[in-house]
Amino acid sequence: MVDESARERRHSGRFSAASFLWYKIIGEEAQEGDAEDGNLAACLDLSSSGVGFQSTRAMPAGAWIFLVVATRGGELAAVGKIAHCRAMNDGQFRVGVRFEIIAPTHRPILERLVGP
Repeated sequence: MVDESARERRHSGRFSAASFLWYKIIGEEAQEGDAEDGNLAACLDLSSSGVGFQSTRAMPAGAWIFLVVATRGGELAAVGKIAHCRAMNDGQFRVGVRFEIIAPTHRPILERLVGP
């Protein structure tokens, strides 16, 4: 389900992140077509509270997601909730994820990139 009407509620600034990430939908929202090994996607932006990426398929808002973001400072592992999923003009989807849990050893990587 694509959340077309969600308003963005950013609590921190976003920074362009020309990199990639690996993700896997977890919990009840995981679908039969999901890759067992997870999926790769283009990371669009990163902030201290979340990440935006481009996906080839729609994802349900509210779903839990595990992801690893490749950054210039190292890999950042986190668990989050999908805040929104919006269709783009090219048939792909822009997905926004709000971080819920960040590995304690990875928090400094994020803070060096985007601030506290």
